[in-house]
Amino acid sequence: MSAHHHILERCTHETPFWRLVEAFRGSRRDGPWLLDSALDGGRLGRFSYLGPGADALFEARRRPDGLADISIAAKGCEERLEGVDPFAALCAWRRRWSVPAGAFAGRPAPFVHGAVGWIGYEAGHCIERFPDTGVDDLGLPDIRFAVQDAVLIRDHASGETWLSVMGHGRDGACARDAAARLAGAVRARLDAWSPGPDPAAGLAAPPGDVLPVPAVSEDAYRGQVRAIRRDIRDGRVFECCLTHRFEQALAADPWTLYAVLRRDNPAPFAGFLSHRDATVICSSPERFLRLDERGMLETRPIKGTRPRGAGPAEDARLRDELTASAKDRAENVMIVDLARNDLGRVCETGSVHVTGLCEVEGYANVWQLVSTVRGRLRAGLDGIDAVRACFPGGSMTGAPKIEAMKVIDELERHARGIYAGAIGWLESSGALDLNVVIRTIVARDGRATYGTGGAVTADSEPGAEWRESLDKVRALARAIATVSGNPP
Repeated sequence: MSAHHHILERCTHETPFWRLVEAFRGSRRDGPWLLDSALDGGRLGRFSYLGPGADALFEARRRPDGLADISIAAKGCEERLEGVDPFAALCAWRRRWSVPAGAFAGRPAPFVHGAVGWIGYEAGHCIERFPDTGVDDLGLPDIRFAVQDAVLIRDHASGETWLSVMGHGRDGACARDAAARLAGAVRARLDAWSPGPDPAAGLAAPPGDVLPVPAVSEDAYRGQVRAIRRDIRDGRVFECCLTHRFEQALAADPWTLYAVLRRDNPAPFAGFLSHRDATVICSSPERFLRLDERGMLETRPIKGTRPRGAGPAEDARLRDELTASAKDRAENVMIVDLARNDLGRVCETGSVHVTGLCEVEGYANVWQLVSTVRGRLRAGLDGIDAVRACFPGGSMTGAPKIEAMKVIDELERHARGIYAGAIGWLESSGALDLNVVIRTIVARDGRATYGTGGAVTADSEPGAEWRESLDKVRALARAIATVSGNPP
């Protein structure tokens, strides 16, 4: 296609922005998507985005040899590539649909046209090309992105909502017609939709602890923590992020589950992604990697967690405990050093710097210790080059990264899948913003699966590590119990 036409218009709708997803449910096979800054404000939560579904699709599935098989679909045609580097293929695919900067009528937000999707944790094995042995019983693509020619944008700071539509054609007239048709179709869906009650209205969590039985026993997890401590003493790793998972019945619509989780555990990098085989329900507080239009990269690793208190005094005590914890600070600083090294591989010399170190941030259910590292991408490199250099996020691996990933593979029975990977957007301009997939549920075939874990260091106490891993997912289990009507 040789011509493009962009339509950008303000929208007026009284319904909360995130609920506009409901207008597009059932309109396409894969369904609508939402990238939701559910905190509704602040530096991390300014913009939310949603759209009706895919206009072109990229999927990669890894192979035992560390390469991947690729499926690319658009306009009823499908292309297959076998045994290729998935990140190189993703970069080449991105160039196919990227639109020249001059085609845009304006940019009210960082993302107005591009692709939305995920990179699963095991895609990182394709970077270093070592095998993984975890059982992958969810079977979702390791990388999946879908081009979005129609994007609804909410600016929480200004209160404005925008519709951004890109039309393509063999000439200008055809592109204008395509854009007008797509914009008209989106407006028609919104106009025809009549919102009902909030899906979460009237739903309350049952009393008591609602955590189901984990896939790994406490004794087994404690043993894995001790094994990592031996690896640390032997000099194999300095820190390792050990995880385990839960699986339970889900007797409810995934959208209702998202509504409850959004209400009870709002987060700046939340999301709802519909896939033909599953639904991803995310409430992540962590940014993996952002590249802005000026070429600045940012990562914000989280290491260090405490639950929120039942009252102000207990809450303040737990916050102060996290602030003063030498162990949690050491965990965080090790990952900051790893992030600096990762960014240094693709950034201009001398541009990488730490702009925030071990800062305590409060979320609905936990306190977190967060750091921020920034750098300027070197000329001639693409955002996907930066993703390759930094993936998976160091907060979900440990350090040194490659050896920590090998330890993880030896100890963890199940493949992590989307969990511990990244969800977000790739923009036509070259910008991108991806989260770290934590506090996330995959709903499939009437089951809900979600992971949790934490960093193990030389000072880790096995029982404390187990309890921290449970604290991190109580909000997820509570949301599932709420929509299911009773605890598991």
